[in-house]
Amino acid sequence: MDGQPAWRFCDKCFGMFFNGDPDPNRRGRCPAGDVHHAQGFVFYLPHDVPDTVGQPDWGFCDKCFGIFFNGDPNNKGRCPAGDVHHAQGFRFVLPHRGFPSPSIAIRAIASDQRFIEVSGSGFEPNQTAHINHELRFSAGGFQPPGIPRTVASDSAGNLFDRIPISSDISFAKVSAFDFGSGEIRDATIP
Repeated sequence: MDGQPAWRFCDKCFGMFFNGDPDPNRRGRCPAGDVHHAQGFVFYLPHDVPDTVGQPDWGFCDKCFGIFFNGDPNNKGRCPAGDVHHAQGFRFVLPHRGFPSPSIAIRAIASDQRFIEVSGSGFEPNQTAHINHELRFSAGGFQPPGIPRTVASDSAGNLFDRIPISSDISFAKVSAFDFGSGEIRDATIP
């Protein structure tokens, strides 16, 4: 795994700190008092890599052993060991996932049971989405939006739903609201 190992979560302050010194008393200064207490995973933080892989300018503070944003020369934050953070060592670039960019597609299915098939991708993974629809029927009549259907996206941000319809449609508009990102996407059938 690339990066500097031995970064840990502190279960006292809920911060990230460097736990790579063999001396257990050299764990920095925890804002909750005394030294940090390691819990959970061992993290590898990428450093000195192109800025395009994440947010650059994160620094290790050699006073509190925490990581802080070091991208503003006029603001180094507040260090629990006193005064402001002091950067030492690597220039970390913290990876992050991109912002959700949902999209949906719809199609009418006329078989033994009629429905509108809704498929989506790019939604916030493992989150709820509301599906709403408006319909115009071929024989005349209009169905305005009703109570939204609740659908969960999977771990890859994909969703699938089938909206039952009672007769042939001439127009359908389906909207999907992604609770994770707050984004709304629409699709229509002419």
